[in-house]
Amino acid sequence: MVFFCKFVFCSVLVLCVVYSAPVNKKVSCKDDYDGYQVVELKVGQDIHDPVDQALKTLQSEGKVRILSMSGHKGFVFGYKVNILISNITSFNDSIRTDFPFIYQSYLIDVKFVAVSKLIRENGGRPLIEEDRNDEEDQANHKADIIASNFIKVNLPNLNRYIPPTEPPTPLPHSKQSDEMFGFHSYHTIHSIYNHLEELSRHHSDVLELFELDGETYEGRKLRGVRVTNGVGSSASHDKPMVYLDGGIHSREWISPATVMYLIEGLIGMREQDKSTQTDALRETFQFVLIPVTNPDGYIYSREERMWRKTRKPAGCQYNLRDCNGECLLKVCYGVDANRNWDMDHAAKGGSNEPCDTSFPGSVPFDQDCVVIIRDFLLNHKEKIVLSISYHSYSQLFLYPWGYTKSPSPHLTHHTKVGEAFARAVAARHGVHYKNHPVVNIWHDRFPGSWYEVSGTLIDWVHHRLGVVDSYGIELRDEGRHDFRLPVNQILATGEENFDGLLAVVDNIAYYGAP
Repeated sequence: MVFFCKFVFCSVLVLCVVYSAPVNKKVSCKDDYDGYQVVELKVGQDIHDPVDQALKTLQSEGKVRILSMSGHKGFVFGYKVNILISNITSFNDSIRTDFPFIYQSYLIDVKFVAVSKLIRENGGRPLIEEDRNDEEDQANHKADIIASNFIKVNLPNLNRYIPPTEPPTPLPHSKQSDEMFGFHSYHTIHSIYNHLEELSRHHSDVLELFELDGETYEGRKLRGVRVTNGVGSSASHDKPMVYLDGGIHSREWISPATVMYLIEGLIGMREQDKSTQTDALRETFQFVLIPVTNPDGYIYSREERMWRKTRKPAGCQYNLRDCNGECLLKVCYGVDANRNWDMDHAAKGGSNEPCDTSFPGSVPFDQDCVVIIRDFLLNHKEKIVLSISYHSYSQLFLYPWGYTKSPSPHLTHHTKVGEAFARAVAARHGVHYKNHPVVNIWHDRFPGSWYEVSGTLIDWVHHRLGVVDSYGIELRDEGRHDFRLPVNQILATGEENFDGLLAVVDNIAYYGAP
């Protein structure tokens, strides 16, 4: 991907021309976009409403076509709009006359490259996975990275990826590290599944391995474990259920690793000083833990480290197709699996640009791995008393809502549970987690900013299933290493979150009215 940019007035609005390699173009369609440019507008928090209205007016007059919008309009870093224009001179004349506040907000002497020229220059060569550039991909993820990264940055630098303050610890990839499971490295899914099989053989009195119904887009099964006393008995299936999962965002490697640690703690392999407490919990509850809910993406993140989404083809870049119905620029892969639930789907906090990392899918539940989890949860909805989905990063304990600024009726209870979690975590290694509704993530650092996001698992479980205790946890750290947490922090992250889990379970609504 190549793009040209110009910055003006404190990065409130940025104008960029963006383009990528095309996919299998037929000669007869190449001239359809002569004179067209794809323009990227980055709109600051303070002017997004007038810009929205201006672009809609220009679109109604046939002067622009709004291709996609992404980001969070209520956040200080603003959001992004991609538009298609057929004539840059006409476009500039229109906004100079009718919308001078836009005209004064960017330099009009940017060099543009016509869409049709891009097609001709690439000769219709199909885009292949190897064409992706990790550095550019990281740049595309900048808003997601910087928003959670509480390092102070200068606004004019937001057009480039800001790397961690020090390089991440190299990941060992030896055969031995895959065969010998531990918390000294990040494991492949093959290693994770093999270890689950080993645990089921050696701890069959308290743990059973199972596969969820259905397959992912690439034909993989989701594997989980059920942990409880008397796991082989029919009565154990009637116990109230605690549901824990990880890996819905594939680049968040610390998430599956932490869930694996929780499994070992709950069966007594680790945290043996808490055996009396864990035995009592296994007697009362059945714990279901699924370490990797997006296996296709997790596997692909070994090749493209910052990959976040699933791997199912999702549409065309900028939703542009030629006269044959084929992608004009390139095919986009994957959907944000934590935006794909039917809880106010696609309304806020995502992007309708299929290549963006926060693309929520064309419709709810169009991702196989999400359907697999949905069906499992629906089949057990009468038993679920607690649901936690593990993510990274930012050290946050999160609860509903994300899709609206209105508080959940259980806000007081959620706050109490979050405070108990934070105390327990801090007592282990001195690491501090904050707790908020999802929508309030940024309030501490950016007062008045909102993180409204639709289609999340947390909100879906809370609203659709009626589970009072539905949470998400953003694991270490606060942004120093972004999604590439060094391997020497894996064990400590698991340990502190095991204590956090015990504190949460002790405070859930199951024990009394919230």
